[in-house]
Amino acid sequence: MIEISRPFGSPQPRLRRPGLLPGLCLIVGLVTGCASGGSSASVAAEAPHYVLTGGSIPKPPVPTKSVFGAYLAGNFAVRHHDDLGALGYYNLILRNGSGNDSNTIAARSLQIAVDAGRMDLALPLARQIAKAEPDNPLVNLILAVSSFKQGHVKEATALSARLPGDGLFVLFSSMLNAWGAAAEKPDMPDGLESALAPLSRDPQVAGLGIIHRALIEDLANQDGAAERDYRAALAMGTPPLRLIELAGNFLERSGKRSDAADLYRTFTQASGAAMGIAPVLSTGKPSRIIATPAQGLAEAMFDIGSIAGSANIPEVALLGTRLALVLRPDYPQAQFSLAESYAARDQIDEARAAYHAIPRSAPLSWAARIADAQLLIKLHRSADALAVIKPMIAARPQEAEPEIILGDLLRATGDQDGAIAAYSKALSLVGPDAPKPQLWQLYFSRGAAREQGSHWAAGEADLRQAMTYFRDPVLLNYLGFALVVRDEKLDEARELIQKAVALSPNTAAYVDSLGWADYHLKQYKKAKESLEQATLLAPGNAEINDHLGDAYWRCGQRAEAMLQWRRALSLSPDETLAKAIHAKLGGKKLP
Repeated sequence: MIEISRPFGSPQPRLRRPGLLPGLCLIVGLVTGCASGGSSASVAAEAPHYVLTGGSIPKPPVPTKSVFGAYLAGNFAVRHHDDLGALGYYNLILRNGSGNDSNTIAARSLQIAVDAGRMDLALPLARQIAKAEPDNPLVNLILAVSSFKQGHVKEATALSARLPGDGLFVLFSSMLNAWGAAAEKPDMPDGLESALAPLSRDPQVAGLGIIHRALIEDLANQDGAAERDYRAALAMGTPPLRLIELAGNFLERSGKRSDAADLYRTFTQASGAAMGIAPVLSTGKPSRIIATPAQGLAEAMFDIGSIAGSANIPEVALLGTRLALVLRPDYPQAQFSLAESYAARDQIDEARAAYHAIPRSAPLSWAARIADAQLLIKLHRSADALAVIKPMIAARPQEAEPEIILGDLLRATGDQDGAIAAYSKALSLVGPDAPKPQLWQLYFSRGAAREQGSHWAAGEADLRQAMTYFRDPVLLNYLGFALVVRDEKLDEARELIQKAVALSPNTAAYVDSLGWADYHLKQYKKAKESLEQATLLAPGNAEINDHLGDAYWRCGQRAEAMLQWRRALSLSPDETLAKAIHAKLGGKKLP
């Protein structure tokens, strides 16, 4: 079975920091601290009464007078990413009062309000919780960031001192203290080294300290020290886009435009200008990217969120992004990250709104428009996606990425010849020396379009060319299954699929392909075993159930075969498959 919408996806702009992934112990502290709402010792003897205030209060989507009903409905809303609906239900519980459970509901409401960007609700609630739980970590973090934004730096650092000394809170407190020192004494920050010391002691997060020391030194006009640390950060590994922007901006302002140009050129060559992002020299002396301590702290919050995202902790990643936007609402990197978070949760309208909030003047604007078009393709809004892509192609005819997205769009709508033309144009634009991931993607995409568009010989050649770059399980399965359904090179096809299964043994499509290869090799018992496993992995897939029915029939299990075909028919197969199943159930065109 083939499962493919796009073989590789667009190369995403590298926004993350290099060498900043902490161990699991650095993550657990934040999650468990937030979930528990602080230690049990801090809970008051008599449960406090909380209520959402400060802004327009969300209403429950479906009114209810039952506290238990509101609790169940709120949890359901959370699972389905309806943040405002969840807040509406939880507020009913808080207004009613629910004993000690109110602490848990208040903590959940606070987290949801922050996730939803409703700081008008989160801040008053955080202040209420702080009265009952003065050591609540999430509360103190939110209040510290809010105080810093308002210019109350001493209050912010005092709240930072109440954060736990482990987990990700070490990063939050270090950044609050470091940028607090920069705000208190702009020309020569005192306490900078002590603030960053916890980071320098851990090689996994030392890069975060180096980057922010450079930013603070830059802001303090300590150019020699700043350049030393920028270059140290650049040398730590493959630098992400944001570090290139920050270091390049410093070099340009320092009169080292040739160094900045070399930095931009190296990045563009390494990334292939993925998503249309290619840093270029400013026409004159550029302004500082980080011009205030609050903007620096916003950068830090985003970086910590990036660390959490790299560790697959999406809740903390979103928290870092939201806190960054509190400090700097016009922060394109955070807006882009927020859009990605929404898209990952299938909140497509919210994701598109976040992409649209990025100004056209920002370097990430082009990437945001590409991502917006991809979301429209996912929604099957082909005309709208085309309306986004066509002007981009006209504006930058030498850019490959819009042509790639056009190819994806045309392939999704069944115009395989149009998709082939778009991918071919993109290949001519990137050239043979493009980064291997981009060539892999393009040859795979064009090969798939050719295979689906009845140009099999050329499609097979493209797919085999893609394999010279990466032998990814998606590609191995695709080529193997394409050979199987044509009864070509079956031994090789099975070997390709077996490698895909070895790399991803719980992917139903690959296990189904393996069974189908054995079926075509007339190894019906082996085929049945694999196909039974595939149906367990994907019981709702019509094609896999149909394949199992065919294997049962060939093994002499006629009743089981009929039952399996009927089940496949109940799973909304496409028109072609449904017609074939009806024929088999009618005693025609049996396996």
